[in-house]
Amino acid sequence: GFGVALHDAVAAAAAGYAFLRGTNILFQAWRGYPGMGGGDMKLLAALGAWLGWAWLPQGLLAACLVGVLFAVLRRSANGRHRPLAFGPFLAFAGAYGLLGGPVVQFLF
Repeated sequence: GFGVALHDAVAAAAAGYAFLRGTNILFQAWRGYPGMGGGDMKLLAALGAWLGWAWLPQGLLAACLVGVLFAVLRRSANGRHRPLAFGPFLAFAGAYGLLGGPVVQFLF
């Protein structure tokens, strides 16, 4: 069936939140200001709870790759460096994991 066991959902939510929170703490110690808001951490926690802990590495990798590609294209278009929200890329990866992943597995 479809779904994640409660203990897996709780573990994935905690792991997703803790990973981004820890990354943000390290970034803030290095640069002196936070690198992301709390919403990104909460979104990854929610996605981890819905999709399971096994999705976290591939989902985070997909969000990062699409985000970096978007940032490079945007910077090359206007030549300026501006902050970029990470939430939309997490949402994209989550939508793919929820909707696209099972479809791709079914087809192949």
